[in-house]
Amino acid sequence: MPSFSFYHQRDTYFQHLTPLTRIVIIFALMTLSILVNDVRANLVVFGATIALYATSRVEKRNVMPFVRIGALLSVIFSLQWFIFAQATGSILFIIGPLHITISSLEGVISNIFRIFVLILSSIILMSTTSERELVEGFRKVKVPYVVTFIFMLALRFLPTLVGDLDTIKEAQMARGTEYEKGSILERGKKLVSALIPLLVISFRRVEIVSNALEARAFQVGGFKGTPRTFYKQRDIPKKEVVIISVCIAIVVIIIVAVLFYGLFSAQRLTAG
Repeated sequence: MPSFSFYHQRDTYFQHLTPLTRIVIIFALMTLSILVNDVRANLVVFGATIALYATSRVEKRNVMPFVRIGALLSVIFSLQWFIFAQATGSILFIIGPLHITISSLEGVISNIFRIFVLILSSIILMSTTSERELVEGFRKVKVPYVVTFIFMLALRFLPTLVGDLDTIKEAQMARGTEYEKGSILERGKKLVSALIPLLVISFRRVEIVSNALEARAFQVGGFKGTPRTFYKQRDIPKKEVVIISVCIAIVVIIIVAVLFYGLFSAQRLTAG
């Protein structure tokens, strides 16, 4: 049976950080990439993400499929931006009905950086942090246990669903189904035939998990309102407190700069 998993234990500095620190760093990068519209600011965030990817030593097999998806999304969003965005500023060149201006080109480049920051940062977090560590990190910031538990289950069974889909496709290919041939519409119909048994298997897994939780008298709030604890409790070192504080401070400063002063925006860059 094929196996698929994001998480791999590596001896890296990023993975030695506590789960809360890792989560804060990743969410800070995501938030900054969404907030800023200046292409230079997005380039800085993208560079920080690439540096984090290099130091975390994430396996390429986990990244390359999502890089291809990011490239496809970049092409689609770029065409939409050129077609529907308001053309302002100096015209660089004209391709048929499309007027490529400086502002539209900067917007496209900024969105491409944003897409890859979101993809790479998500893969970094999923590849360096286990499900239990994610739950531990979210519980440190008082996220309700039921939310963290559902999130953990979703992450836990995502690789299982991918493995089930591969098994179903291999079984149907052994019976003569060819997923790589035909038009896009025909490939889509073949994929639907694989998704139907996948849904059936998923519902069976949900029933099994539900029965297992009920058999163990699982309660969201714990027994008689007692707080839940972890087998291993890790205190946050002082140096990581500094890292978390710096990340939060940078995000707050950028939010204030964007909302109240109009900084890091493509319009301001063009006007300047």
